[in-house]
Amino acid sequence: MLDLMRKKAGSWMIKFILGAIIVVFAFWGVGSFNARRLNTIATVGDTVITFEEYRDAYDRMVEQMRERFGGQLDAKMIEALRLKQQAIDQLVNDRLMINEAKRLGLGVTNEELTRAIGGLGAFQREGRFAPDLYRRLLEANRMSPESFEQEQRQAMLIGKLRSVVADTVQVSDSEARRWYDFINAKVALDYVSFDPDKYPDLTVSEDEVAAYYKDHKEDYKTAPMRSVKYLFFGIDDFTARTTVSDDEVRDYYDGHQSEFRQEASVDARHVLIRTGPEDNDEAVEAARQKAVAVMEKARAGEDFAELARKNSQDGTAASGGELGRFTRGQMVKPFADKAFSMKAGEISEPVRTQYGWHVIKVEQVHPAQTRSLEEVSDEIRTRLRAAKAKSLAFDAADATWEAAFDANDLNSVAESRSLTLHTTERFDRKGPSDSSIADKAKFAEAAFALTKDAVSDVVEMSDGYYIMQLKEEIPSEIPPLEALTEAVRADVKTAKQRDKARQAAQDMLDAVRGGQDFADAAKAREQVVQNTGLFGRQGPVGSIGSAGELAAAAFRLSKEAPMPETVFNVKQRWYVVRFNQRETPDDAGFGRQKERIMAQLRQQKQYEALDALLARLHTQSRIDIKNDML
Repeated sequence: MLDLMRKKAGSWMIKFILGAIIVVFAFWGVGSFNARRLNTIATVGDTVITFEEYRDAYDRMVEQMRERFGGQLDAKMIEALRLKQQAIDQLVNDRLMINEAKRLGLGVTNEELTRAIGGLGAFQREGRFAPDLYRRLLEANRMSPESFEQEQRQAMLIGKLRSVVADTVQVSDSEARRWYDFINAKVALDYVSFDPDKYPDLTVSEDEVAAYYKDHKEDYKTAPMRSVKYLFFGIDDFTARTTVSDDEVRDYYDGHQSEFRQEASVDARHVLIRTGPEDNDEAVEAARQKAVAVMEKARAGEDFAELARKNSQDGTAASGGELGRFTRGQMVKPFADKAFSMKAGEISEPVRTQYGWHVIKVEQVHPAQTRSLEEVSDEIRTRLRAAKAKSLAFDAADATWEAAFDANDLNSVAESRSLTLHTTERFDRKGPSDSSIADKAKFAEAAFALTKDAVSDVVEMSDGYYIMQLKEEIPSEIPPLEALTEAVRADVKTAKQRDKARQAAQDMLDAVRGGQDFADAAKAREQVVQNTGLFGRQGPVGSIGSAGELAAAAFRLSKEAPMPETVFNVKQRWYVVRFNQRETPDDAGFGRQKERIMAQLRQQKQYEALDALLARLHTQSRIDIKNDML
């Protein structure tokens, strides 16, 4: 290590904390110190990446995904996420960035490294670097001081390269204004809609039915289906066979105190005077003054609930600002810090959060406490009985499975053990309709994994354990036309109605583009011209609703080119549209949002610059990855 820190700090560290620390320094992560081991998995220029580095990076990614997805993360999901490839890509990117930083003459001095490590909160006690804490954390994860320092040095080096690239990025006022105008512009359209249902009298011939069926056979292909017989060992069925003693309840209580510890909480009301990120200092101060006026009235004795009904600018106004009972973690930090520093009956001065200014009245304070054994004994007893019942259900299912596996027949096993053998109707991959089966999708997944005559493993579901055997397998098929005639006829009619509406819309568009007045063209077709009202790029197209393709086209129209080249289909209707007006965002709005927009654009351009740098480094560098070792 750095000599002074090594003498005082020892040798190893917790990976989780290390991962969090490294993220502070490097956007793409960092590699491992020992890059000269013989088991090379990749080379980047003259530097190598070892299998240990790859394994550690991969393991960190798996742990991150496990924290995100919990029990849903399985081998299939890991493969779908391509974590192995992500890990090696990350390590290659690290090497490219480090090599480029060195080429540019960047470096990290010992003094810089010492300050950085000493300033990490993980190694501090009461705001000062604590050598004994440093030593314990490092020792907990078998990481040498040299490797830890090297990783920090590399992370800081990548950070310096990122800063060099980021410093080259500039955003002009005109760029920010163009972006503001683009995002906040609004347009309005005139439109005529053609509804397929207005053509109910279309006839369908037998030849049309046959031709449609021939061209759309795959649309009528049935889903594969299965029917299974199964034995069920329900947890509830075994509950009556269980008993839990008082000693077991006490033992559980003594061993799980944290489960019965209740956080401190308060009951409170509030009045919210809203502010937004676009508000300037004057607007924020005006909102604060309103909150101060509410506070003064409340402290003078006016009813707080009534003040909330009249003044609060959120959904709690109707209930007099009532927030109910909450813990510290359920509220944003400034609000929680204030509420939990108050006594019952107190009214706060205005408190600022991202939502605005709050005036808080605490009505009750509930200190943290641990519920007594007497309070929770019934709850514990129920929990222990359920656990015992689940264990009994599994034991019964497991013993039955062994017999069924040997006999390869659920019928005989059910009969010999006096068990009820259930049989499902045919079902697809959504699962059976039987309401007694709780996890239908999981049941179907297990059923569709069965092979002919095979007995399934014991399958755990939320309500108990299942053992299945395939009864009937129905492959997907295309029924003959004779079985589908009426359904096909209805589909043909629907298709003809849609085509009729589309053609009517197209005729009107062609007429208008040919010079006919929009209103006259609509009137000639007994249609009514409507207006969307002003709408933005992100929201619905006024009264038409969500229509991405139409919305995109609308912002390409103008007074000079008011008509699009095509008609649009939205929710089965066909639309002919015409530009009506465009509203340009006002200068005052841009003034309020300018700094935020420029910061966002600068960050976006910095990411793009870093991506471009990496792309160039990939092109210019010699990279060899041993994919067979992944």
